[in-house]
Amino acid sequence: MYRALCAAHIEGLTPENRILLHARFPQAWRSEIEAGVLAKFGPNTSDKAQPNPNRPAKAVVVATQVIEQSMDLDFDVMISDLAPADLLLQRAGRLQRHAVNDAARRHPRQLWIAAPHDEDELPTFDSAMTAVYDTHILLRSWLALRARGDAPITIPDDVAPLIEQVYGETQFEASSEEARRRMAATRSAFEKDRSQREFAAMQRMVDKPESDIFKFGNTTLEEDDPNVHEAFQALTRFESPGTRVVFLHRSGDRLFVPAAGDAPEIQIEPNNAPTQAEVVRIAGMALTMNHHHVQRWLNTTSDPTLAALHARWSRIAELRHLRVAVLDDGSCSVPDADIILRLSREYGLEILKGE
Repeated sequence: MYRALCAAHIEGLTPENRILLHARFPQAWRSEIEAGVLAKFGPNTSDKAQPNPNRPAKAVVVATQVIEQSMDLDFDVMISDLAPADLLLQRAGRLQRHAVNDAARRHPRQLWIAAPHDEDELPTFDSAMTAVYDTHILLRSWLALRARGDAPITIPDDVAPLIEQVYGETQFEASSEEARRRMAATRSAFEKDRSQREFAAMQRMVDKPESDIFKFGNTTLEEDDPNVHEAFQALTRFESPGTRVVFLHRSGDRLFVPAAGDAPEIQIEPNNAPTQAEVVRIAGMALTMNHHHVQRWLNTTSDPTLAALHARWSRIAELRHLRVAVLDDGSCSVPDADIILRLSREYGLEILKGE
């Protein structure tokens, strides 16, 4: 979507007001982007009773779910892919949020939802969507929104009833046998997944202090070490926490931490302990990888330079479990996986099929 926006050459939309934000930017770069978005679309930091003087006349932010949490933003228009109803309502909280900006708005208060393709009464979802959201909850969200017709959703009055429709026992009618079969199949898969997660949560629950928990297992293991079996990790989510990786770029036989903000790039000496300032810079360039093949490659590298880095960093709390990927001209290949990783300030990390 961002590439299409760039290719469209929209009149009056300058490059600095064409913004991409997602979780695959290193934290230091992502913080810069978030600060810029807040400066443009957040409240007036000098006087919240006045409009933000930095609001651009024309701008577009293309973002993933990272923008729907913990950011006080006020957009005039919002277009979203379908998502669970509660998350759509969360996103709507960033739409025309502050009345102080109403005088300058030229658009109705509407959240546009990109409709998925319909097939036999029910929509179909691509794998990118179902990898993030449960199919049954997506179906029920779509049905609940469709059932409202043209009726507006008023916040906060309609929030609880809409969420209850999606997550409660509301029965949605389907006229065809195929639609009823599909709804039953997705519900069965949803309930099975929920039972598995509840069981996993019980297994990971911390016992009472007076229990015999410390009599069992190896309590010397690192609870945040991604290489430790999950039974000994202090997990707070069902999904894997992923592997933290920092991308260094190579010039000749030297390795550098990329520039961030006003801070220039810095050279890394694998055989020397980094200073505290260097530790902060290195940690700031880390991001989390959940791609199976990439994680396996990061955790099994035999490169002696990287092995030396990992060994030295293992003694530093902030860097202990970081893995390193080295970029040549902004990219690197993952052996035996036909994958290319490419990192840039504009696009963040891209995971591409080999060329």
